[in-house]
Amino acid sequence: MHYGRFERDVIKRYATAFDQLSEPTVDWLLKDGGLVDLRETVVESLILPTVGYGLKEICKHKELVRDGRAVVAAIQSTIDYPDLADNP
Repeated sequence: MHYGRFERDVIKRYATAFDQLSEPTVDWLLKDGGLVDLRETVVESLILPTVGYGLKEICKHKELVRDGRAVVAAIQSTIDYPDLADNP
């Protein structure tokens, strides 16, 4: 799973740089649905009170995150995960 184009673009860039585009795993990831873009689902399913649908924009909105705390750094989601897992 991924959100947006970044992961797909990086896989393609590295596969091209290392001449690995014909590798079955790369082919599967890029062509056969190995990557699921969650951004498409969000955009098609939700109307959000944000300027855009990027993760940085969504995570800054206090009404869209758990217990009203915006995630201001990527590490914060890692720090919060054990609490969220124990208290869904």
